[in-house]
Amino acid sequence: MNFSVDDALECYRSYLENSGRELGPDREAVLQQALAIHNHFTAEDILNKLKNEMPGIMPEFVRLALGEMVRAGLIRKVFFGDAPVAFEHVFGHLHHDHLLCVRCGKLVEFSSELIENEQRRIADENGFVILRHSLQIMGLCEQCRAKPVNERPEFTAQQRVHPGDIIPLTLLPEDRSSEVIRIEGGRGVTERLAGMGIVAGDDIEVMQNTFSGPFVIKVKGASIALGRGMVERIFVRAPDNSGKRR
Repeated sequence: MNFSVDDALECYRSYLENSGRELGPDREAVLQQALAIHNHFTAEDILNKLKNEMPGIMPEFVRLALGEMVRAGLIRKVFFGDAPVAFEHVFGHLHHDHLLCVRCGKLVEFSSELIENEQRRIADENGFVILRHSLQIMGLCEQCRAKPVNERPEFTAQQRVHPGDIIPLTLLPEDRSSEVIRIEGGRGVTERLAGMGIVAGDDIEVMQNTFSGPFVIKVKGASIALGRGMVERIFVRAPDNSGKRR
């Protein structure tokens, strides 16, 4: 499918005009850089490319512009486990989906007309019009399936933890509990976790801590499933072998 940068700029300009905004040189620069990257990229990648050309450009503006491009149908968000949100081109490209190895990060892109047809059928049956979609299949690649479980990063890290250490909650084994010492992250992270009842001083019990799938904890009698990216912001005190805090 052939397209030009001018086609993408015109598409972006049309979207912005319909939203009461203008393209302007800053938005154009973000789009130009996004189109120049021919694999997956993050907002940080765009910022790094623009920091010399436009030293005053703000991270918030780049994220705003990328969000507009998603809604304009130029790029789409892709989520690879707990890695930062990435983007990839949509405009002028055939749709594809992803296989992601949760152990080594190997990424495989694939296209399946059978899957596309089935998604359209399901949408039609439920009265939906598909605007955009993303399919991520997470598992273990052939090479990682052959590795012993004790080569998992969490496993080896847990072996180095000593009672009383302050550790990320991800290193607390299943069926163990501890006290939340601190939460790292901005106000948004702190408020989001507080809304779930997770604050410093609380007791947390780990119900499920597997390499893939949700991380499940129990706080104040309620079970909560969290993404590992959020769990890594929560720090607890490592218990002793009896499971009691020191």
